[in-house]
Order: sequence, then structure tokens, then C-alpha cells
Amino acid sequence: MLISQRLKDVYMPTGDAFSLMSDLRITEKTYGRDAVIESVLGCFLDEDENLISMDVVNETYKNLSSVDLFSYAASITGPNDYRESVKKHVLGDHIEYFANSHIGVVATVGGSGAISNVIKGYTDPGQTILLPNYVWEPYKIFAQSNGLNCEFYTLFDGDQFFVNDLVGRIIKIAQQHHKVILMINDPCQNPTGYSLSFEEWEQVVQALKVAAQYGDVILLDDVAYLDYDFRGHSEARRHFRLLAHLPENILSVIAFSISKSLTCYGLRVGAEIAISSSKKVIDDFNRVSSVLGRSTWSTVPRGGMDLFVKLHEDENLFAKLKTERDRIIAILKERAKIFLEEAKNIGLYHLPFRGGFFLTVPMWPELTKAVVQDLKRKNVFVLPIEGGLRIALCSAPTRKLRLLAQHIRDSIEKCQSR
Repeated sequence: MLISQRLKDVYMPTGDAFSLMSDLRITEKTYGRDAVIESVLGCFLDEDENLISMDVVNETYKNLSSVDLFSYAASITGPNDYRESVKKHVLGDHIEYFANSHIGVVATVGGSGAISNVIKGYTDPGQTILLPNYVWEPYKIFAQSNGLNCEFYTLFDGDQFFVNDLVGRIIKIAQQHHKVILMINDPCQNPTGYSLSFEEWEQVVQALKVAAQYGDVILLDDVAYLDYDFRGHSEARRHFRLLAHLPENILSVIAFSISKSLTCYGLRVGAEIAISSSKKVIDDFNRVSSVLGRSTWSTVPRGGMDLFVKLHEDENLFAKLKTERDRIIAILKERAKIFLEEAKNIGLYHLPFRGGFFLTVPMWPELTKAVVQDLKRKNVFVLPIEGGLRIALCSAPTRKLRLLAQHIRDSIEKCQSR
């Protein structure tokens, strides 16, 4: 066998968004765009179904010099001004809580690069990563392609976050394996749109402290949708306070992506922000992340990093950025309101939703497959996931969302009656 044994049986997602979009484009050519409902990709489309590129982002990027756009970055880990801008943006007005903490920031190729670095740098084959049962499915590919086992905690108990299941699994894995790697995509989790409350985060962090009595603990929080939390800028970040002053054998890493933050999905720029009470832990983080970056992608695109810095250092540009992003959040809120009201009126159950780009309609695998195929026959495209359908509020315009819930409900009833 020529390929790596480790990659031979790597899991592939239940539904691939990009191949599904290929089918959708063919359907659009046949029937016209108005006859098709697209609720698949995690890109924000306006009410005319055009990709949103925030004006201030577009203009600032186009005004970068050729040196800014095309030359190498200053270092593998990213220039100092980029790393400082990321730290201030991600931690926000809660940064004062980290006065006595040690923080490392490393530039990565998108949020996926940050996730990859953490998994490669802090796990060994055969170890276990703890994931939610409703999950952005590429997490499984990250895990399995690096020889890890996946264990899944039950995300919900009815309409409530099932914190007891997560807490129990964290401590059990620590006792059995003397190391825990916990992956959380919060706030605005993909695919459910759930966000843990501060109180729920307190329980999770307390469990990590208990687990640290038995071994090392790695918390990886993917905050791709941080800037689209319906609760607002400060509340979305409040749980970061809990990551200060933890035991030295707990490392918290925040995976950040400007893909969603700046609506520039293909630019592929992000960062990993590590927080520890130990200087040595952060020194090791900086060294290992540099090695992994150099051996994987070399340097991160300089233009994307310079773009981020300019938008966050210039008060006028930042004010425009905030105004444009607030407009997107308002549209997302309106779309969510419409879909949730329609779903309630017709009795279409969905998992608890608190904000962001997505929500999930749960169902068992066989029904999911049948419903997706029936929807495609009606020119309706949603993403099948392990455990249901992911609805992309970000890509479906208001006028079509009014119809989407009914289409899904009709297909479920039709497929259940067979």
C-alpha cells in the first residue's frame, strides 16, 4: 500500500458542501436562480444572493501596496503588529483579566491552520479528542488523519445544554488516559447555532480543573463565528475570563479566523492564541507552532495580516467595519426570526439556537438521506450532517427562508410515511 496507513480509513463527511454546491449550480442553470433555495455554504449572501464583501474590507485591501500584498511576512509566527491586533480583538475588553497570564499568538492559515497546529503539536497517535455529537464534521478529519480517536459528548438534554455529560466525559478521559483534549466551537456553534452561557462555561472550566488533577488538559476553542454572536461583542468574549489563572497543566488555545470576521473566506488568514499561567508552556507553544507553520505552509499571506492590522488600528476604518458587520448581524437576526417563527407555526423541531450562521434540524441517518434527496427534487439544497440537516441562515435570503421550513417539514412527513 503506497498511502500512509494512518490515512487509509480516514472518515469523510456525511455531506460535502462543495460537491453539493456543484449540483446546485447545475440546477440553477436549468431552472433559474429564483427557483432554487440554497442553504448550504457558510458564506454570507445578501438578499440578492450575492456574496457580501464588506466595502471597508474591500477598499482597504485594494489600497495595500504591492509589497504588503505580495512579499513574505516578517516571520513564520506573523508580524508583531498583527499578533497584537489579534490578541486585542479576540480578548476584547476582558484583556485586563490576563495581566498575570502568559499569552502566545501565532499567525496561521485560517482557523483551520490553528486547529491543525494544536492537534499536531499537542497530541500523539492513539490519544482521544472529545467532540460534541453535533459537530462541524471536518474536526473528525483533523483528528483521524493524525491518528486520534474521537469520543463524543451529548450536546443537548432536551432543549438544554447537557453539561453533566460533558463534565463526566472530561473527568473520565483524564482518569483513564491522563490527558484530555477538549474541542469546543463556541460561540455560535457550527452546525447548531448554540452558544454556551457564562454559567455553562463556568461548569466546563471547573471540570477541566478537576481533570487536571489526573493529567494534562488541552482546551481548544474554535471561535470562527465570534464576531456574529447576537449577544454582542463583550458578552461573546466574557467566558475568556475563565481561562486566566488556571493550573499550569491546562493549556487554553483559541482558534481565530478572519475568514468570517472580515467576510473574506478565501484569504486564509487566522491565528492561534494560547493562554497559560506558565511562561514555559507558552515558550514551548511559540516554538512548536513555529516549527509546524514552517513545515506546513511556511508563512501566512502578508496581505491578509496587514489588512487586519489596518482595519483595527485606524479608528475611522474600524468604525466603518463595525457598522457593516452590525448590518450583517441584523440581517442574520431577521432571517433567524423568520425561520424560527415558521418552524414553530408548522411544528418543525430544531435544536436550541442562540445565534450565528447556522441551525440544525435533527433526524436519524436514514431519514436524513431520504429528506435531502426529496428536497433536491424540489430544488432545495441543505447540508446533511451526522444527525440531521444543517440550515445555513447566512446564505438563504429572507424571501426563501419563509418557504424553507415548510419544504423541510413536507419532505420529512413524506419520507416518514414510506
